[in-house]
Amino acid sequence: MNWFIDKITSILDRFGDKIPSVNFQWEKFDQFMNVLTPYLADANVIFPVDDVLVMLGILLSVRAVLFAIWCIKFIRDLLPF
Repeated sequence: MNWFIDKITSILDRFGDKIPSVNFQWEKFDQFMNVLTPYLADANVIFPVDDVLVMLGILLSVRAVLFAIWCIKFIRDLLPF
């Protein structure tokens, strides 16, 4: 069993070496937010857009965590031991 786990680990390491690293360009995000901020400020007078965006962010993060838990459970159910 240890040999099997070692082989899977080496395969995943090789895949990880081929995947390029992700670089998030914060400068472009800051530029986008600088353009979007005046519109959000105007929209907040009529409707609380900031609050809705925060609630959507929380909802998406909870769903992502639940999906990760489900994936782990699904993989554990597939294993024969």
